[in-house]
This record gives sequence, C-alpha cells and structure tokens, in this order.
Amino acid sequence: MKSERSSVQVAGTFAESGLIAAIASWCECLQGRQPLLAALKHLAEGLDARAICLSRHSREAGGSVRSVIYNLPSSVRPSVEVTRSYADCVLGRYVDRPRPASVWFSSFTEGNDDPSLEVFQERARIAETVIVALALEEKWADYLEIHLPVAPGGGAQGLFNTLADTLSRTWIRRSPGLFSDAMLASRAQGHSPLREPILSTANPARLSRAEFRVCVLLSRGLSTSSVCSELSISPSTLKAHLRSIFAKTETSSMTELLYLLLAPWKGEDRLAGPAARRA
Repeated sequence: MKSERSSVQVAGTFAESGLIAAIASWCECLQGRQPLLAALKHLAEGLDARAICLSRHSREAGGSVRSVIYNLPSSVRPSVEVTRSYADCVLGRYVDRPRPASVWFSSFTEGNDDPSLEVFQERARIAETVIVALALEEKWADYLEIHLPVAPGGGAQGLFNTLADTLSRTWIRRSPGLFSDAMLASRAQGHSPLREPILSTANPARLSRAEFRVCVLLSRGLSTSSVCSELSISPSTLKAHLRSIFAKTETSSMTELLYLLLAPWKGEDRLAGPAARRA
C-alpha cells in the first residue's frame, strides 16, 4: 500500500511538472513538427532533469558515438555540463545490444571500470542517471540519457519503465533522418565535438595527411570520382579514408561531413589556396 501511494505521489509530481506535455512534445517532434532539441528541453523540464542526452552508439567495434544534448541554462544549475554520452558507463558490454524500452539506473551499476560517469556526477551534483534504450538497429543503438539532481523514489522505477515503453515505441516510428537533422542543427548552434574548423591549421580531428587532402578537395566541391582522380587513388581507398574521417569527425554520412567542412566558424582559420594544396 505504501509503495502504491509512493507511485501515485511520483506520478502526480511528474504530471504537475509538465511530463504529459513533454511526452506530447516528444511525439510531435518525432513526426517532424518540432525540433528535436525542443522535445529534449520539454522532457528535461517535465522530469526535473538537469540534462538530457540523445545518443547513437555504433555497434561496430571501436565505432563512433554521436549525441544531441540539452543542458539546463547555466543560471539555474551548476556550470558543469553534459558533453558526451555515458550509456557505455552504465550498460558496459551490453551497450551494443540493449533490449529496446529497457531502463538502466547508474546507481544499480556495480564494478564498472570506467569512472568518468561517477566523476561527472560528483562535479555536476547529479544523484542519478537513467538510461532508456530507445531502439536497436543493425548498425547502431539509440539511447535517451536522463541526468537527475535528485534520486527518484522507489515508485519512480515503474513509472520510468512505463515512460520508456512510450518513448521507445514512438522513437521507432520517427520520421526518417530525424537524428541526423538534429545533429546538424546542434552543430549549427555551436555544439560541435570539434572546437575548431576541420581544415584549420590545428587539425582538431587529427586527420592523416591523406585524409586531410580528401577533405580539402571535398570542401572545394569535387565529386568523389574527381577526388580519386586528383589523388590517384582507387574508390576503395577513398572509401577507407572516408570511414576513418567519419569516425574522427563524429559524422556518419557525406552530408554531415560536408556540413562541417563548409559551415562558417567564428574566428575561422582555414588553410587556403597553396597552403591547402601542400597539406
């Protein structure tokens, strides 16, 4: 009876804080009617979360992790922000094969060899991190990561399970390209994993000389066949270079890579002209 009352109280708290409206916003977003970041903002407010991260983990060995992140404004939270996914810290070896709609709590995790989440939680004053497995597809697994400043009560576990089922079912039916569009929008607002242009003298993605040359030619509008001709390499060699470039720049397609190459940067310091050709 006590547990039932606790569940009702938690449900009432979530409803009062706007969770119902947040779920409605999430559903509208997945149909392309709202930006994904707006849905993450509403979910954070509805769950009283300090930050929410939507992450995509490649299922390939050593594959990339890409994230769309919403942090509460700095005026109402500690200055430490979420800048990466922590799903691997909670799920461990299961991160590439989760059961969709399953819920994982960081406080239930034992024996994790990666202390980065624990360090972050202490610095950001996060009491609990909840990981919801949204979908498992052939090449990647998608997660929603919820960082809470206050640990949820016992009745909240069942509610998170119910919430996870709704979030997962609607995510699986999302409009095509939604995650990639959100990544591009996030980077357009300055939330890029790279602090400087790819083609700057700092070479922030740590591209090899060959990879850098490929990016220079793509940024000049050359097609892939023209890049092969210009560099005297085979299509298979170019494909191998692109796989490495995608991993280092946290992109997954030519569209995303070209956006990073061509998007304007403040204080831009790109290599140009002869300097670029000598790279």
